[in-house]
Amino acid sequence: MDIAQSAPRHIAPDGTQTELPVRNETHQGQVHNVPQVTSRTTGDKRSGPDASTTHTIEAVEGHNDGSASAQSATGTHAVAALASGSESDAGQGSPVPRLVSQNRSAAMRHAGPISAADMATEKSRVSALFRAAMRGETEQVRQLISAGTPLDTVNKSGRNVLHLAAARGHIDIVFLLVNAGLAIDAADAKGDTALMFAANQGHAQVMKLLLVNGARLDCRNREGWCALRCAVNSGNEGAVTELVERGATVATTDEKHKSPLMAAVERDHVSIVKILLTKLAPRREFVRHSEAALTLGGISGRLQIVNALLDAGVDINAKTAMGGTALIGAAQKGHTEIVETLIKRGACLDDMNAAGMTALAAAAYYRKKEAVMALVAAGARVNTLNVSTYTPL
Repeated sequence: MDIAQSAPRHIAPDGTQTELPVRNETHQGQVHNVPQVTSRTTGDKRSGPDASTTHTIEAVEGHNDGSASAQSATGTHAVAALASGSESDAGQGSPVPRLVSQNRSAAMRHAGPISAADMATEKSRVSALFRAAMRGETEQVRQLISAGTPLDTVNKSGRNVLHLAAARGHIDIVFLLVNAGLAIDAADAKGDTALMFAANQGHAQVMKLLLVNGARLDCRNREGWCALRCAVNSGNEGAVTELVERGATVATTDEKHKSPLMAAVERDHVSIVKILLTKLAPRREFVRHSEAALTLGGISGRLQIVNALLDAGVDINAKTAMGGTALIGAAQKGHTEIVETLIKRGACLDDMNAAGMTALAAAAYYRKKEAVMALVAAGARVNTLNVSTYTPL
């Protein structure tokens, strides 16, 4: 999501603005730009995700005492720091102007005070909190937190307000909720966490904020998906890179035995395939996952991915448990361009799968004329018998 690229500023009651100092920190040669939640403003104390840290939230609306600058949100400082490229501790008592996400309409960004009806009962406050979190109404969320609204309430799907805000990329609201102590790894009824919701939508900056503040990489939902699998699903390179650079396991599979690499092949995310290949280690894991991905690439007709896998050193004649190869799979599906590419790069023409079918036999059986012609022209044997003693003819 796009955030205004400007340094945080202090706005005094008289309207004068002063740019605030920002501390940049580097790690492994990279400048990190997400703040750690360590606010120290005054107000209602709630325990945060780190038991050793006390997080506080301060009321910012409904006061007319001339101290507007002192009531600015620490969460806003965090987002401003993110925009300016620092990973400093957020909110060391320094008032800063509000900065909200730019993926919302003007009406949402400038939402006014909450109505008396919404503030009347705990139930109405909870309903208002869910609406505000979904719509990206940061100030209303702040008011409701300050009013003591229960944050751990869930809807019928078991989702809380952090899940909803993370899924929609509302980074300033995510910060406020984490800062208020809402469990960062809480899962919904299907086992999805806020990090998974953000990853599935490709919200890399929200993911970064959650990870800096302790979100776990290894949580899995009921389908066996982890955050990396969700990020691959989104097709967002930044989201995938963020996770693998922070140590997400690439050599993993879900309940259907599908790895993140295979998911990327299936969805034809070429750049993500290349990212994942560089992180597959040790060698036996590279072989196991990449060879399965190559066969899937042949079957799925992913020419660019097939070439990328071969360029990375994957065995062109690698076989699945059923003896299938990329060439047999491509011939069976009639992906002639891939058949021709594999032939040119040295694929064995007469390898058989468990059923005794060669690439030529598979192409002939499924009536893939152009693939048959390419294989015959390359010298594939036309009289090879399968387990049923049939030839391609």
